[in-house]
Amino acid sequence: MWLLAWQRYHVRMNACQICHEPLTGSQEKFCSARCRNSHHYKLRRERGVTDGRHGVLASYVKGCRCDECRAANAAYSVTIRARQPKRPRKPRSDKGVKRKPDGPKAHGTFSAYKHPCRCDECRAAAATYNAEWRARNTDKNRHYHRNYARKNADRVKSYGDKRRAAPFSQEAMDYCAILESDPCVYCGNPAETIDHIDAVSVSADSSPANLAPACRSCNSRKSTKRLLLYLAYQRLR
Repeated sequence: MWLLAWQRYHVRMNACQICHEPLTGSQEKFCSARCRNSHHYKLRRERGVTDGRHGVLASYVKGCRCDECRAANAAYSVTIRARQPKRPRKPRSDKGVKRKPDGPKAHGTFSAYKHPCRCDECRAAAATYNAEWRARNTDKNRHYHRNYARKNADRVKSYGDKRRAAPFSQEAMDYCAILESDPCVYCGNPAETIDHIDAVSVSADSSPANLAPACRSCNSRKSTKRLLLYLAYQRLR
């Protein structure tokens, strides 16, 4: 007896409250919109809405939740929001907000280099600014390099070992003296340094065939890159 009562209760809890049809997984109380509207109309009659009108705000206020009454309430809300004056938006604080870079600056300035512009004038301005900063902050620059050497002792030691393993011969020194008057082989500017075409860090030597004149910026950008890789990188910039 109790099993039959439990089965009836289970069927009643998993069926539509109006037509008692079985519900699917996405349905909770009613099997269709018609049953839902019928249920809400019954509630309206119980709460005193006996005129039977749909699509008015009064029916929605008194408990009807049919589609027409919901649409009437939505239209009323839009009208109320349109009547209310718009309040001025409170300005946001700059604290914690990443500012976007400004427009392009005049060439030949450090601000244009940071924008970033990589023309010859901006590179020269950045090099001048860095040199002046190092001259003004000698102690800070020395402190930074000492901290780097202390934190990366193995890397600094290996770099020195590779340099000592590839010393300049007398023939290479004479060839470097000849290259001092040549322009940079990468950009054509006056050469300030002598670059290893194949970096010393990749087991290259300091023979004359591996040396080429280069400006300081090109020598720094090339770093330990292979020659063809650096030329492709410079062409794409």
